[in-house]
Amino acid sequence: MANLTIRKKLWGLVALLGFLAVAVSAWLVLGMAGQNQVIQSMAADRLEPLQQLKAVSDAYAVSVVDTSHKVRSGVLSFDAGQKNVREALAVADKNWKAYSQTRMDGEEKVLASKAEAAKGIADAAARKAESLMAAKDAAGLTAFVTQDMYPAIDPATEAVGNLVDLQIRVGRELVKESLQAYNTRSWVTFAGLAAALILGVVFSRTILHGIQVSIEDLHALAQAMQRGDLTAPAKVLSQDELGSMARAFNATAARFRDVLREIQQAASSLASGTTELAAGAQQIGAVSSENAQSLEGLREGTDRVASAIHEMSRSVEEIASLAEDSQRQGADALTASSAGGAAGARASGAMAEVQGSMTEMVNAIRVIQDIARQTNLLSLNAAIEAAKAGAMGKGFAVVAEEVRKLAERSSAAAHEIQGLIESSEHAGRLGMTTVKEAVDSFAGIQSRVEALASRAAEIRAATEEQNVAAAEVNRNITTISDRTSQAAAATQQSSATIQEVGRTTADLASLAERLSALTASFKV
Repeated sequence: MANLTIRKKLWGLVALLGFLAVAVSAWLVLGMAGQNQVIQSMAADRLEPLQQLKAVSDAYAVSVVDTSHKVRSGVLSFDAGQKNVREALAVADKNWKAYSQTRMDGEEKVLASKAEAAKGIADAAARKAESLMAAKDAAGLTAFVTQDMYPAIDPATEAVGNLVDLQIRVGRELVKESLQAYNTRSWVTFAGLAAALILGVVFSRTILHGIQVSIEDLHALAQAMQRGDLTAPAKVLSQDELGSMARAFNATAARFRDVLREIQQAASSLASGTTELAAGAQQIGAVSSENAQSLEGLREGTDRVASAIHEMSRSVEEIASLAEDSQRQGADALTASSAGGAAGARASGAMAEVQGSMTEMVNAIRVIQDIARQTNLLSLNAAIEAAKAGAMGKGFAVVAEEVRKLAERSSAAAHEIQGLIESSEHAGRLGMTTVKEAVDSFAGIQSRVEALASRAAEIRAATEEQNVAAAEVNRNITTISDRTSQAAAATQQSSATIQEVGRTTADLASLAERLSALTASFKV
């Protein structure tokens, strides 16, 4: 990782976090799609068939039997009874046909085949009752009710009851399997999010630590240069932009040291020249010539210093450009972190849709419970009518009791399914909480990236200050060059008079002192 640039490191971190976020989101979406299919299958293949079978059973056990008893006892007219039986047969045929078109497994097909055979016998008995009512044959109807009705209809209601029990049992198994699959997917999702968070923290810490160490070393080097110490080298800890900055600092410091040594040598030569000028007026001409040569060398030295300062300014500008690149990369990382949070939000929305589907299932279960309660009331009414009928109504009372038990089993099964669905809703809310925590983790990573961008801005500001300082040094060097030119002109005119030679010598001595003081402040 030390050989990668900061840009590549940050993009690698963003790519890793983005991949993990997409993977976890895809896993969640696939899981929710599977659960949705289970819910739709249970609603289409279990709940709707349960209602259809209930309608078939009620058509025989309640409508046909109850109507026959009421017509026989005179509570209901023959015409009304015939109409009720005809409508009951139509309801039974319609619901049985709809049930037959649903998807069935092997066991259900066997039970359905038996129920269909029993239904044919029950249909024949119901049509016989209808024909007796049409003929207004009270004696025949009484014989039918007491001898033929229950042996024909009870097997059909029992076969339909077996199918109802199968639907309830399979529905429970489907709900149990769905809950197990959901729990497994929830744990896997939690583990994936935890792994993404750990990897993000580890990679972020590694990158930030490398950047922090390099910046602290460069900051210490800049402070040493501010104190005039040019001997401390920058540590090249990586091959990224900060490593390039460290190498550029080392090269700039080396140029500074070379230039300052030349300036010190030039100042020493200038001091020697002024001493020789003071020794005697007789050597003014020779000393003036040597002084002119020394000043020419000094001017060349200051030109080299100015060139070195210019090179350093360009290096500082490169550092500022790198800092701007770091800021832009930080902005790109912020954009990628926001995309991860949005993916988590979409996953949360999908889970909310699953909860909505479960709410619709609860409503359907409540409808079944209402139907079961109404059936129970009908069975109670039938028992009352059977009691009124005396000994002739005993068989009808047995059927009414069986209907009541069937209604109670349907209500209990619906209540149990409702409890399982409510457990699924609770697990869904737990999943939504987990996704929210993932979104919050993305927000924490985003704050880390913002801190990195702020650090890059500080580097840029520091380089701008260094650039200003370099410009100031360059102006001083220009001043020195101007003074050197003036001294050279004065030296050329020193032969005119001894007074001019004296003044020029004093100026040269002062300039040598300034150069010595300036170079002495640097440690080379």
